[in-house]
Amino acid sequence: MSEQSDRRIALLSPTQFALSEHKIALENQVAEKYSILRFSDRGYVRLSFAQQRLWFLSLLNLGNSICNRPANIHLKGQLDVRILEKCLNEIIHRHQVIRSNFVSVGGHPEVAIVPKYHLSLNLTDLSSMAIADRENNLQKLLHQFARYQFDLERDFLMQVGLVKIQADEHMLLLTFHRAIFDDCSMEVLSNEITILYDAFSQDKISPLLDLEIQYSDFANWQIDRLEHPSYRSKLDYWKKQLGGELPLLSLPLDRPRPPMQTFQGARYTHAISLELTTAIKQFSQREQTTLFMTLLAVYQVLLYRYSGQTDIIVGTPISGRDRLDVEHLIGVFTNLLALRSKFTADDSFRSVLARVRQVALAAYEHQEMPFEKLVEELHLERNLSYSPLFQTIFQLRQPSKVWQTDTGLYLQQNQTESGTIDVDLYLDIVETPTGLVCNFEYNTNLFDRATIERMARHFEALLNGILVNPDKSISEIGLFSESERQELAACRNRISPKRNFNNLTKSEIQQSIATRFQKQVKQYPDRLAVIANNEQWTYRQLDREANSIATELIKYTQPTQIRVALLFDRNAPAIAAILAVLKIGLVYVPLDSSYPRSRLAYMLADAMVTVLLTDNTNLELARSLVDRQVQIVNIDDLDRDREIEAIDLEIAADTIAYLLYTSGSTGQPKGVIQTHRNVLHFIRNYTNNLHINCEDRLTLLAPFSSDATVIDLFGGLLNGATLCMFDLKQAGLVNFSQWLRSQAITIYHSTPTVYRYAIEATRDRLDLAQIRAVVLGGELAVKQDVELYREYFDDRCLFVNGLGCTESSFHLQYLIDKETITAQNNVSVGYPFDDTEILLLSSDGKLTDIMGEIAVRSPHLALGYWRQPELTQSVFLPDPDGTERRIYRTGDWGYLRTDGSLECLGRKDSQVKIRGFRVELGEIEAVLSQHPDVLQTIAIARENGNGDKSLIAYVVPKNPTTFISRELRQFLTQKLPSYSIPARFVVLAELPLTPNGKIDRRALPALDSHSDTLERAYVKPCDELELQLTTIWERVLGIHQVGIEDNFFDLGGNSLMTVKIVAEIERELAKRLAVATLFQAQTIKQLAIILRQERYTAGWNSLVPLQAKGTKPPLFLIHPCSGEVSIYRSLCVHMGV
Repeated sequence: MSEQSDRRIALLSPTQFALSEHKIALENQVAEKYSILRFSDRGYVRLSFAQQRLWFLSLLNLGNSICNRPANIHLKGQLDVRILEKCLNEIIHRHQVIRSNFVSVGGHPEVAIVPKYHLSLNLTDLSSMAIADRENNLQKLLHQFARYQFDLERDFLMQVGLVKIQADEHMLLLTFHRAIFDDCSMEVLSNEITILYDAFSQDKISPLLDLEIQYSDFANWQIDRLEHPSYRSKLDYWKKQLGGELPLLSLPLDRPRPPMQTFQGARYTHAISLELTTAIKQFSQREQTTLFMTLLAVYQVLLYRYSGQTDIIVGTPISGRDRLDVEHLIGVFTNLLALRSKFTADDSFRSVLARVRQVALAAYEHQEMPFEKLVEELHLERNLSYSPLFQTIFQLRQPSKVWQTDTGLYLQQNQTESGTIDVDLYLDIVETPTGLVCNFEYNTNLFDRATIERMARHFEALLNGILVNPDKSISEIGLFSESERQELAACRNRISPKRNFNNLTKSEIQQSIATRFQKQVKQYPDRLAVIANNEQWTYRQLDREANSIATELIKYTQPTQIRVALLFDRNAPAIAAILAVLKIGLVYVPLDSSYPRSRLAYMLADAMVTVLLTDNTNLELARSLVDRQVQIVNIDDLDRDREIEAIDLEIAADTIAYLLYTSGSTGQPKGVIQTHRNVLHFIRNYTNNLHINCEDRLTLLAPFSSDATVIDLFGGLLNGATLCMFDLKQAGLVNFSQWLRSQAITIYHSTPTVYRYAIEATRDRLDLAQIRAVVLGGELAVKQDVELYREYFDDRCLFVNGLGCTESSFHLQYLIDKETITAQNNVSVGYPFDDTEILLLSSDGKLTDIMGEIAVRSPHLALGYWRQPELTQSVFLPDPDGTERRIYRTGDWGYLRTDGSLECLGRKDSQVKIRGFRVELGEIEAVLSQHPDVLQTIAIARENGNGDKSLIAYVVPKNPTTFISRELRQFLTQKLPSYSIPARFVVLAELPLTPNGKIDRRALPALDSHSDTLERAYVKPCDELELQLTTIWERVLGIHQVGIEDNFFDLGGNSLMTVKIVAEIERELAKRLAVATLFQAQTIKQLAIILRQERYTAGWNSLVPLQAKGTKPPLFLIHPCSGEVSIYRSLCVHMGV
C-alpha cells in the first residue's frame, strides 16, 4: 500500500473506516466469485475489447505507426549484453501475449500465439563517435524504432535494439504494438529485467513465480463479465452521463481539418515551477480534491477559453489493473474514461472544480465499462476526421522509476516521442520533484507549434489565476501576462503600399466633411472627381452642382438640423446631393429605389424626413412614398444657368452627417446615426493604410444606402482621387473587367461574393493589371479569395481584408501580399485602426482573452440607433474605465491569433449542429467553391418537421448545360467529414443578393415539403453488383431488406462489421477494399459507384497510376500526408487522362 493511501486511511473517521472495511469485504467476495479462470491453455483465445479496437485501428490506418508504443530503457553501469538478451527471452517466454499475432478469419479477428520465439539482441555501437554525431544517430534510431510498421498477422510485435553510448552506458530501444503492451506493462518489464538480471548474473534460475493466468485469460473473462448485472448498471450510468447531444471539441485550428484523420504529432514541453506546483497542491488539499482533479478542471477551463464551449468531454486513461491477479501481467489493460463537465461562463473556478470532482469520482466508480464497448453502445456517428467521443486526453502521472540491480546496473525507463497522436490534443503532466512537467502533444496537421506554446503559457496563467481568486468567473481569469498583452497590442500590419501620399493627421478629423472636400476642390479643381455612365465631373463641376442643390435646399429647411431623404440611381447628381446636404449641416438619409415600397415608406416615416431630394427618373416613385408634409425637390428642375454662390458654412465636427438604415432582427430596418468627425476618423485610417492620393481611381459599386459607399465615396473625394461608378445590376459582369481596365482602376472594393463573380467573368488578366489594392469587406473572406488574387492580379497589388459594420464602419484591416502564407480557411481581418481597440466578450458580456464576441471600443462609434434607445443601450455600452470611449457589441465571434491579428468566425449563430456534430457552414462553402465547375455556393441548415436539421447547398454552376450535381457529393466526400456533406444540392442560375452585394439567405428558394426528411423509402438494387452487395450487407448485419440508399451505420453497423463487409466483398467479388472506404461510402449505392470504377484498387494504395501509358521516363509524385490524389485532377485533364 502506498504512503498516499496510508495518509488517506488515517484521515477516515471510525464510521468511514468501518464502512470501507465492509465495502472491501464485499468486493473481495465478488472478486472470488468472479475470479479469472485460465482458458488460454485450452486453445480458446479471444481479443479483449481494447485489442479489438487497436486491431481495427491498425487495419484502418495501414502504413501508419499510430498503434505503436515506443519506449527506451537507459542502462547505466557495466552491462553484460548476453545476460540482458537472456532476460528478454525469459520474459517473452513468460508472457504469452508478447508472442501473439492477430489474424483475420472471415473478417473476424483471432489471436494466434507463437509457441516459441528467440530474440537475438542486435548491438549498435555509437561510443566512438563525436558527441554531436552520436546524439544525431541515436535520435535517428529512436525515430526509426518508433515508426516501425508492424504486420499484425506475421510480425513479432516487439521490436528490440541495443545502443552502446559509452563503455558504461547503453540504451535499450523498444517498440511494442499497443495491442500487447500498455504503460504499466513497462513497469512490469523493467522490474522483471532487474530481478532476472541479478539471478542470471549469478547463474541462477528465474526467481519469478509462474503466472497463474495469462493476458488472454483476462480477455476471455472481460467479455464474459459483461453479462453480469453490475455491468448493466455501469452502462446505464455512462449512457446517462453521455446522453443527449455530445459536444465535439472545436478548437481554433491553424489549418483546415482534413476529411481523413491524420496522426502526425509533435510534443511541446512546458515546466511549472516547484513553487507554483506546491501552491496548487496546497490549494487542492484545501478544496478537498486531488491534484488530478484540480489540473483537469484548469485544463477544461482552458479548452473553454479557446473554444467558447461550456460542455466539454476530456478523455483520461486509467490503468485498469484494479485486480491483484493482473498486476504482474504484460498486456493492454488501460481503459479510457470520458469525463464530461458542463458549466457556464459566469461560473467560478471553485464551482467548476466541485463539478469536476463529482464527475471524476462517479467515473472512477464506474470505470470497469470498457471504452470500446461504451462507444459501440452509444451508437455514435461514424466519421474518419475525428476520434470518437472525445478529441483530447488529459493525464497526470508520476515520473519513471529507477531500478538498480545487485551488480550496480541502473535502469530508467523513458518515453520515446512517437511522432504520432490519435487525438487532436493530449496533455500529459508528470509530477516530478522539481515541479510539474506539462507535455502538450498535438496534431501537427491542425496546430502550429506557436499556438501550442501559447496554450501552455495560458495553462500556467490559469494556475496562477485560480490561486489569486478561485471565486472569479472562469471567463474573467486573465490568460495574458502584461508583457504579452502589450506585445499583442503593438502588433500591426507588416505589409503596406510603397507609394507617396499625404498622411492624414489626427487633427484632420476636427472639421466637417464639407470643409475637407472644399480643400480638395481648391487643390484639384480640374481633376476628375466622378465618372458615372456618360458623366464626367471635375471637382469644380461637382462642387458647383452641390452648391446649386444646397442653395435650393436651404429654402425648405429650418435652422435646426433636419433629415433629408435622397432617392437617386447610382449617378453623379446623387453624389452632388449628398455633398449639398452636408454643406448646410443637414442629415442625409439615402434610399435605394430597388427596395420594396413598404420598406422605403417605413424608412421615410421612421426618419421623420421633411425634404426628399430626387430626379426625374425617380420622381413618380418619390410622390407615391410621401404625403404633402414632405417637400419633394426635383434637382432636374433646377436652373443650371443661374448664378450660384459658393457655400462654405462652419459645420461642427460633431454634427450628424447621415442616417443609414441596416437590417434589424425585428424585420424592420434600424437607422444608424453617424457624425462628421467619425466619418473622417474612418477615412483617415483608410487613407493612411492604403496610401490613397490624388492619382488613385476607386470603384464605387455599392448602393448609396450602404456603409461601404461611405468608405469609397469619401475615401476618394476627400483625397482628390477619382470615383468610378458602375451599376452591376444594370450592366452585369460581362464587360466589367474591360471597364476596370478602361477606367484604370487602382483600388477595387466589394464584397467577397461580388469579387468572385467578377473574377470568374474576367477574360483577360490584363484588365486587372493596374489595380494596386483589392479591398474586401462585408462578408467573410476565405483562402480561395486569396488564391484568386494571387492568380489574377499584378505582383505589386495588395490584398486587403477588412471588418466593419454600419455602426462603426471599418475598424480592422489586414494587408497581405503574394508572399504572405495563408494556411487557415478564414482570412484574418487584421488589426484595429488608430484610436480603436478590439475586445472579446464572453457569452455573458464579460471581457475575455482568446475567443469571444467581437466588441469595438472607440470614441468614434455611431451615436446609436435612431429613435430606439433600448436597442442602443443593449449594444452600445459605456466604457468601464470611464473614458469618452464606448463599446459596441458586433455580434460577430472572433479568435485572437498568435500574430495578434483577429480571425472573424462569423455571426454567433452561423454554426449549426448536425447529428450532434458542430458544422461550420463557411467551411462547406469554401470547399464547394474549390470544385472546378462551381461558380458560387451557399450552405444553410434547414429543420424538418421532426426537428432534425439537414444541410442544403445552393450552387451556381459555371456552365449549367454540362453541370452534374451528383458529382459534388463525391467531391466533398474526399475533403469533408460525412456529417458535413449536404443532404441536398440545389442548382440556381444565380444567388440572390441584397442591394449591398451580400448574399441574401432569406431569399433562397424553399424546397418542397418532403425534401428535407431524413427517412428514406426502400430502394431496390438496380443491377447485379448492387444485389450482391445487398446480400452481403443483409448477411453481416443480420437484417432483412436493405435498401441501396440505407446508411450502413444507421442500420446498426459498427467498426468490426466494416471489416467483415470488406472481407466478404473480397471473397465474393474479388475486389479488395480498404476498411476506410466503408466510412466514406456508407450506402450500397455509393459503394457500388466506387467498385464500378474501371481501374479500382484498394482505396489507400500507396501507388496510384495517373497516366499508365507513354514512352517517356516515368514521373513519380509524392501526394500530401493525407493521402489524397484529387489535387492532381488538373494535371490529369491536361494529360488527357
